[in-house]
Amino acid sequence: MKYLSLYKTLFAGSLLTLFSDFAQATNTAQIEINAVVTAACSIDAPAMLDMGTIPMAALVNKEIREELDDYAKTFTINTTCSGTSRYSLAFAPSRNTHHLLFSDAGLMGFAFYNPDNVRMDFSAPVALTRNASQESLTIKVVPAKTSERVGEDSASVTLTISPL
Repeated sequence: MKYLSLYKTLFAGSLLTLFSDFAQATNTAQIEINAVVTAACSIDAPAMLDMGTIPMAALVNKEIREELDDYAKTFTINTTCSGTSRYSLAFAPSRNTHHLLFSDAGLMGFAFYNPDNVRMDFSAPVALTRNASQESLTIKVVPAKTSERVGEDSASVTLTISPL
């Protein structure tokens, strides 16, 4: 009986060792997590700037491209940036001629002036570089003579803000 008990103990111990070897067989995998944090900017601008009514009499004695200062309007662009100290604000006119934003039917041109009151030349890409702490800027738009025709017309400019 003593041998049987010893045999049972040895057999049970062997089984326990055998099963514990199976239970301890593990496999591992390592996953590297990667993230890129980027700077971001947003822009808020009016969808439309109504230049009002401009009488033909205001155009009659003006030269082509001459500006009509009495009919100038302004609009404000609000910007927000995080993760950067500077941004670029690009202006892309839908159509340009004579260094102006040109209206779709060619009735008017529009001169844009930056916050420093410097005229933007739309014959080449225009971008303003600003400090991100400057959260708003005012742009002046001045109509300019491009024809002596009457009618309603419009033009558009696309604004794109990019963190630097």
